[in-house]
Amino acid sequence: MAIRTTIHLEEELYAKLKQIIPTGGMNRFINEALREKMLHVGQNTMELESNFEFINSDTIRIKGTRVGIEVVIKNYLAGANPEQIVEDYPALTLKQVYATITYYLFNQGKLDAYVKAGRERVEAAWLEQRRNPPPGVKRLFELQTQREEAR
Repeated sequence: MAIRTTIHLEEELYAKLKQIIPTGGMNRFINEALREKMLHVGQNTMELESNFEFINSDTIRIKGTRVGIEVVIKNYLAGANPEQIVEDYPALTLKQVYATITYYLFNQGKLDAYVKAGRERVEAAWLEQRRNPPPGVKRLFELQTQREEAR
C-alpha cells in the first residue's frame, strides 16, 4: 500500500512553516492550514514518503528505525504531542514524528484503514494462539487447572 503524497507550498507558507517547526507548533499549524485549505500548489515541495520505508502492504516503518508509523499515529490520536512521542520512543527524532503526523493528516482515510487492518491482524493472531496454544503453553494451562482443582 504505497501512498504517494507530495505537498506543494507557496513561498510565504513555506517560510511560515520553517519558522514554526523549531517552536514545536507545527502540529497546530498543520491542523489550522488544513482547516483553512491554505496548502496548495506553489514552488516548494515537501516529500513525505522519503521519511518512510514501505516494506509491504502491511508494514510501513519510519526510515532508519524499526518503528511502524502506526505507533506514532496511535500515540498522536491518544493526545500525545510530538515531544512526548520522541520521549517515549528515543529511536525517533522530532522531524520523523512531525513527518509521520503530517503524512497521517494528508492520508487520514487510508492510514486509518491501515491501522485498523493491523489491529485486526493482531487480534486474529491472538485468537488463533488462544485456540491452538503451543505445547508449552498447553502444559502451563494444565498445571494451572490442576492447582485450582487441588484447592
